[in-house]
Amino acid sequence: MGDTGLNKRSLSYLLLTVFLICCLVNCSPRPGDITIEHIDNPEVLSRGRHLVRGLAACGICHATEASPDAVLTGGRQMEDSYGKVVAPNLTPARSGLYGWKAVDIVNVLRLSKKPGGERILSDAHIGYEWLSDNDAYAIAAYLRSLPPIEKYNPRRSVSFFKRNTRGLFKTKREVKGYVPDLNPHNTAAYGAYLVDHVARCGYCHNTPGDLFNDEVYLGGGKTISFNGKSRVAPAITPSEIDGIGAWSKEELVAFLRTGLTPDNKRVDPQFCPVHFFAQASREELNAIAEYLKNTDK
Repeated sequence: MGDTGLNKRSLSYLLLTVFLICCLVNCSPRPGDITIEHIDNPEVLSRGRHLVRGLAACGICHATEASPDAVLTGGRQMEDSYGKVVAPNLTPARSGLYGWKAVDIVNVLRLSKKPGGERILSDAHIGYEWLSDNDAYAIAAYLRSLPPIEKYNPRRSVSFFKRNTRGLFKTKREVKGYVPDLNPHNTAAYGAYLVDHVARCGYCHNTPGDLFNDEVYLGGGKTISFNGKSRVAPAITPSEIDGIGAWSKEELVAFLRTGLTPDNKRVDPQFCPVHFFAQASREELNAIAEYLKNTDK
């Protein structure tokens, strides 16, 4: 009887110890995590600037011209699954992100949810949900550091029915917990991360799905519209027939830097953000090229 009581007490102590350890692990900062007090340090801001002006290419939508040097005051007209929309102001002005905390910006990127709970269409943010915590908060820190420039852009009105029925059968985006950084030296995984979650190439280059057909990864065929102009995105699969399989890795990196294809055709930078890609590091572009040449998704 005494041994049974002792065993129960021992088990209780063991469970309590495990519980406390779990609490400590979950409440402690993770290695490399950006804490609130460090979010605006120069290193974080530099990383955010590198992403916004580079592979994340925020200005391709949120600037009046598709240039890394353009101010992010919005105003560019696009089309999404609801129709025409004007990109909003991303500077911390009253007509933009005034009063937003870093976590508010991250929630818009990942959850398409504004500080007051209002939801925005997630089409243009697909892929951002799996940005690493450090990259997401670096982008937020940089946007908060921009000079506020007032520019009020028109907002559209979407009916309750449309807002709650479009995309009914799409998988909902949900990220729970911490998203770690990927090691750039793991070229394949890092290339996939940059393609799918930073540059988000699939937003333009995936073949749209419908009720009867699945979306085709990087299969091309989607019509992209900006400021009244339209282009059909090509396939960028490793296929030598209708993709980029015939391109060498060096040719692909050169294209990302210059917008010039191996057969000397220049892509329209208003649609493909090559001016932004040119700001990326050689390591990043090599990882993207390596991944695109070998992906079998």
